[in-house]
Amino acid sequence: SAAYVWSEPMNLGPNVNGSQDDDSPTLTTDELRLVFRCIEGSSSATSNLWESRRASIDEPFGPRVRLIGSAYEADPSLSADGLTLMFYSHGVAPGRTAPDLRMRRRATRDEPWGKPEWLFLDGDYDEQSPWLSPDGLMLIYAATRPGGSGLRDLWVCGRPSIDAPFGPSRKPNGGINTGASETSGCVLSDGRTMLFT
Repeated sequence: SAAYVWSEPMNLGPNVNGSQDDDSPTLTTDELRLVFRCIEGSSSATSNLWESRRASIDEPFGPRVRLIGSAYEADPSLSADGLTLMFYSHGVAPGRTAPDLRMRRRATRDEPWGKPEWLFLDGDYDEQSPWLSPDGLMLIYAATRPGGSGLRDLWVCGRPSIDAPFGPSRKPNGGINTGASETSGCVLSDGRTMLFT
């Protein structure tokens, strides 16, 4: 609603926030699972992603837990149900030369995340800032691919089911990409509005 007024910012407290940068938060639809990036105590050989949980939206988030990983990881994007996590990684997939997007999955939200999986999108390009649609069938990401409009552009790809690989990437309609860099794209719940930086 145009009449809606945002509340004042609320600090999530020491269970989530540390002494260094905490950013790139992503929530499940019910707002009970939070994944974010934090550089505290990290290195190029550890994950920078952490998760906090809570039982209801009226409770504070519980203590954060670092995800197990073996390479720098950032730009998390949770699926609506909290069972799939897309993210950017400094790791390079076998047979590739540029960093790729990766994915973690789990059967239930109370289980630990599975090992990172490569997405293997079409083309070997530096891919960042993924966003997964609520139904898990559309992926928006930023990359320096041939045929783009500028430095780093937004690209869209889809798949017929959550177990299928993503198909060919294409530029979004509407002249969104420019001669500058566009990243962090996402589509609002109306399905017609895209936000990006």
